[in-house]
Amino acid sequence: MYIKDIMIRDMRMEERRRKRDEAIAAYDREIRRRVRRRRIRAIAEVVGAILFFALLGVFCWLCCAASGYHWE
Repeated sequence: MYIKDIMIRDMRMEERRRKRDEAIAAYDREIRRRVRRRRIRAIAEVVGAILFFALLGVFCWLCCAASGYHWE
C-alpha cells in the first residue's frame, strides 16, 4: 500500500466518522426538542388546571357576592 492509498483511506474514514458524528448530534437535538416539547405541554396543562380552578373560585365568589346571601 502506498502512502497515497493510506491517505485516501484515512480521508474516507474521517469523512465517515464526521458523518456519523453529525447524525448522532442531529438525533440528540431531535430527542432534546421532543423532551422540551413534552415538558412545555405538561407545564401548560398544570397552569391550565390552576387557572381553571382559580376562575371557578372567582366565579363562585362573584355569584355569592352578587346574590347577597353572605349578608344574611
